[in-house]
Parts: sequence; structure tokens; C-alpha cells
Amino acid sequence: ILKVNYVFNRELYDLALPRYVKLLAENPDYERADLIHYPLALCHYNLATQEKGGAKRKAGTGAGSSAAEAAEDPAKNQLRRAVTHLKEALKRKEFESRSEATRLLGQCLLLLEDFDGAAKTFQWILERSQDAKEAVPAGLGLADSHYFRADYARAADAYRKVVAVCPGGDDLDRAEFYLAMSLYRDGEAAAASGPRSDAGKNADQRARSAAECIRLFETIAGKTVPENGATPAGKAGSRHALESRYMLALARQAAGDSEGAAEAFRA
Repeated sequence: ILKVNYVFNRELYDLALPRYVKLLAENPDYERADLIHYPLALCHYNLATQEKGGAKRKAGTGAGSSAAEAAEDPAKNQLRRAVTHLKEALKRKEFESRSEATRLLGQCLLLLEDFDGAAKTFQWILERSQDAKEAVPAGLGLADSHYFRADYARAADAYRKVVAVCPGGDDLDRAEFYLAMSLYRDGEAAAASGPRSDAGKNADQRARSAAECIRLFETIAGKTVPENGATPAGKAGSRHALESRYMLALARQAAGDSEGAAEAFRA
């Protein structure tokens, strides 16, 4: 295992993967199989993200893969295999990397568009973790699970919880932007559904949500767009500043502020 781990630690995932598969095949009764399943899952996950990112290195598919299976969607095949090995690793009660593996399982399910499974996995972490370092990525994962299945009201609640505990950095930037997006999409869906019997009851809530959405987009739009990943000293930066300037115009337009929308479009 140590020799294969050396290859893995050098991030040569396509080389490490078949060696881990061979170790499993040669040691079917190994009591610490979790020490093979987990890095094997990481190999599949990293190769999947390389596939999605258009990496040129050819991803290894491991034992038992067919040409037809690989042609279907290489990245998703890698993710499915990662899920299988993560579940095997998590079967061992004494598995030391349980938190990291569970979070990775949620991320894989999210990328596979199994939003219910991803949400349950991230919720499991949040219910058991007292550590903000675990709560923030798990909270973002839960919020993303709701957002990408178009459950924008729940997504907004989840992103808002992340904003409340996140100390800063890219995670806070992302949570604030997608909180604003969730509020906007939720309002858009409500408007498209037409008049409802409880329209009067919910009018104030929708107005508050629209105001919060606009305020968030205004804040993010006013930040500096990082250049080469860096923000000038003394300035607040956001990777979502340009998107927020456009979304600010749309949000103002949806709220009936045509003059403010025009101003934002000009900016």
C-alpha cells in the first residue's frame, strides 16, 4: 500500500488507480480495506473533475470497465465508482477519515445530480458536526443541492445559514451570491405562477426577499473583480462582481424600478 500511496500522493491518479484495484483483488479479506477504498475513491473523483475540466490526460477506468460504459460519460462513470468505494470505506466504524469521505460522497452525488442523496448526506454532516470548518462546506453542499433542483426557497435558507457562520473568503463570497440568486429565482418562480389565494399574506415576505436580493447584488456588484486571482490591497473583491452587476439590473427591473434597472444596465 505504501508504494501505491506514494504514487497517489504525487497526484498521478491514473497510475495509482489500477494499482489500488489490483491490491483489492489480491487481498479480498484485508481487514483495513478502507485504506484502499478511500484513496481509490479519491482517484476516481479527481479523474472525474479532470474529465469535466477538459484535462488532456487520459483517465484510467479501472477493472471491469467496458468501452460502451466509458463512452457514455467518462466523468460520471468515474463519479459512480467513487461513490461505490466511498460507501465501502464508510462501512468500517473505525474509519479515520469519515468526515472527509462523507463530504466527498455528498459532492459526488451532487455532481451526479442525485440532489436528494446529496442533501441527505450534507444534512447528516451538519447534524453531527460542531466544527465550522466542516459546517461551512457541508452547508454550501446542502444549499447547492436545493438550488440545483430548483428548490430556491430552501436554498435561500441554507445559504443564509452559511453566510451567518462563514468567516470570509471565497466560501462567503459564493454563499452571498447564491443567496441573492436563490431569492431572485424564487421571486421569478412566484411571479410566473400567477395570482394565489394567499397573495396578500405573502406580499410583504416577497417584498422583503426582493429588497434583500437587491441589497446583496448591490454589495457584491460594488466589489472589485480579482485579477489573476488576486484583489488589490485595501479593496473588497468578489469573483461574482460582474455577474452581480447584470443580476442587479434584472432584480431592479423585476421589482418595478425601471430607472434603477437602466442605471445598472448602463454600468
